[in-house]
Amino acid sequence: MYMYDMVTEMTPMERMMAALNGEKADRVPVHIYPRWAPLEYLGLTFRQAWEDPDLYVKAQILAQERFQYDCVIDYDMMGPVEEFIGTELKYPENKVPMIKEPAIKTKEDMKKVNWKVDPRKDGNMPKVLYVIRRLKEELI
Repeated sequence: MYMYDMVTEMTPMERMMAALNGEKADRVPVHIYPRWAPLEYLGLTFRQAWEDPDLYVKAQILAQERFQYDCVIDYDMMGPVEEFIGTELKYPENKVPMIKEPAIKTKEDMKKVNWKVDPRKDGNMPKVLYVIRRLKEELI
């Protein structure tokens, strides 16, 4: 008997959790690291999706529904924390943010940084949390 014969079809969430917990799943979960492809699928640039988080969520959901992979992803990028501590970022049109000027260049700079970050209100972190919350509401 094949090891997956007795496993009934699972939802993407059940499949991912089973795999992460080392349990049997109905099949191997598919995760394509879908950050860019869904945006391109809808003709969006990363900057558009960064400026309007609902566009990012819409792209992720529509692509997941169309291609039936098991895991979507939030922005998953450099930026929100780095920017909060004082790093200057540049925002290219169709790439994730990149460091323009680092906030920390020396050991002494480490002492100057405000490390008390509240992701619910500081910098762009609320935007990332919003995307995670919306994806969760739509997909779970």
